[in-house]
This record gives sequence, structure tokens and C-alpha cells, in this order.
Amino acid sequence: ELDSVLTVLAAAGRDADAARPILQAAAIRANGNGTGTVAATDTYRLHGTALAFVDGEPRSELLVRADALALALKTASYDVGIGRGEGYATLRYTSKKGPKRSPRVVECWTAVRSPEGPFPNYDTLLPPVSDAATVWTVLDAAGTADALRRHENRANAPTVFSAAGSAVSVATKVDGVETVGTVPFETTGDAFSVALNPSYAADAFRHAGDGANVYVRDGLKAVYAENG
Repeated sequence: ELDSVLTVLAAAGRDADAARPILQAAAIRANGNGTGTVAATDTYRLHGTALAFVDGEPRSELLVRADALALALKTASYDVGIGRGEGYATLRYTSKKGPKRSPRVVECWTAVRSPEGPFPNYDTLLPPVSDAATVWTVLDAAGTADALRRHENRANAPTVFSAAGSAVSVATKVDGVETVGTVPFETTGDAFSVALNPSYAADAFRHAGDGANVYVRDGLKAVYAENG
């Protein structure tokens, strides 16, 4: 579960979003039955995942700075306890430091001020899968992400995904130089092209994991990936 949350945090806003600090937060929402979700967005992409243990009233939310939560998750030995204060969140976790043969256990506690303002209502951003024109199934999430990393570029040129039959080709053109390749998707439905940010797509497909379904409606609408 720690790895899943870390991939969610990849979608949070960065320092460049200082004018909208709410985008630098992760929203932890309770379902009211002991479970919950965590989501992050920079308005260009949205990542979310289920959490096994979240206390609180239905739809109650706790906002935690994504960078502080990511640091705790990377440092923690197994899990991170998150609590609510008046205008801040607390992070508690155990970390093992030192040599592997005789590590010392360190109890960590951090208080992080919660960003002010409402988090985007991401439920309204999730498209219905019923109107998808085509569905791609991720066969190798890690391999797909690694392949797309080769298409990253500073010019922010999009990567064009072209699905036809059982293959998806990818192509990125920067300053007249085109990088082409294929990604291991299984496709069903209509064949057409869609342009995606290669960095965002790599993060999304790695987060969704093997066996995930990617719902594509048309070349102008958001692409939605869901665990299979």
C-alpha cells in the first residue's frame, strides 16, 4: 500500500503551483466504514487509490502536504499513522537506520500544516467508462513506463499513441526529430490516436499496474486508467 500511495503523490502540484497551495496536498477521504481513499492532482492529471484503514465520517477529508507524506512513506519501515490536528496533520512512523545487521529503530513524529481551501471535487472529474470508444489493457506497467521515459522532453511535446489491432505505437516529434516505438497494450474497440504527456502517462500506467484497463473516449477527452 505504501508504494501505491507514493505513485498517487506523483500527481500532486509542485513548487511552481505556489499560487494554489491546495494542489500540493494529498486528500485522504474516509468512506465511513473504516476504509478510504487518497488522491492528488495538479489539474492536468489525477491519481487515486484505496486505503485499507481510514477512520472518520463518510466523505470527511484530511489534507496533507504531499512532499511531507512522500518523505514519511519513503523513510517508514512499514506504515505511517496520520492524525488530524487543528489546522495541521501529524505523521507518525517507525524508521530503521544504520547497518542491516544491527539497525537502530527510530520513532518519528512530524506535524505539517494543512493547506487551506477546498480540495477539487475529483468525483466530477472521473469519466464514465461506458462511453469509452476503445479499451487498452496494460500488460507490463513497469515496461510501459520505462518505454515512455525515453519520450520525455523539455519542450513538453506530446507523445501520440496510435492503437490498431493488438498493438499501440508511440511517437514523439521534437525539433523535427521523431522518436518512435511500441508499448505492450492489448486493445479492443475503435482504432484512433490520442496525444498524452509522456511523463504523466508513464506515471499513470505504472500507478495503474499490470492488468489495468485504460479507457479512451476520443482524442480530445481525458484518458482514464483503472486497476483491472
